[in-house]
Amino acid sequence: MAKGVPKLKPKDIRFKEFRKKFFGYDPEEVEAFLNEVANAYQSLLDEIEQLRKVTPEFKAEQVLEVAKKKIEKYYQEKKKEFEELERHKRSVEAEIENLKVIQKRMFDKLRVTIHELVELLEELKPDEEETESKGSSKSKEAGSSEGRGSAESKGEVSSGEGESQPGTDRNSG
Repeated sequence: MAKGVPKLKPKDIRFKEFRKKFFGYDPEEVEAFLNEVANAYQSLLDEIEQLRKVTPEFKAEQVLEVAKKKIEKYYQEKKKEFEELERHKRSVEAEIENLKVIQKRMFDKLRVTIHELVELLEELKPDEEETESKGSSKSKEAGSSEGRGSAESKGEVSSGEGESQPGTDRNSG
């Protein structure tokens, strides 16, 4: 109910009980009068409520209630969006962690492969040094020959007709 309206209700008036005395009022008249007062009182309360509904305060209350409902709805929507974003964030974070694990595995495999290749190159290096030392000793011997030694030491092979051709080299593929 609105401010300033008494807490007395029409049903309180209608059902009010009085003590009976020897020379009191006629109970039927009293009850009829109380019903009439209760009806009038109800009419006044209804009229007050109707007048209250046209006041700016009541309209402001209605606008406030509508605004509260809209805000609550908006809040719930944003809360759902936030929860969805949080789920997506957790999913992305899990995917990132998974990719980090994969990256580490690949890095470790690559490191092992590089290490193996370096070891293989180290094993092949003495063979190249031996080939070069053999080639240089041959070129010294061939230096006394008719100029063929210089072509051989550069890795070229003479076809016998005065043309030089590239030789087969261990490093060429």
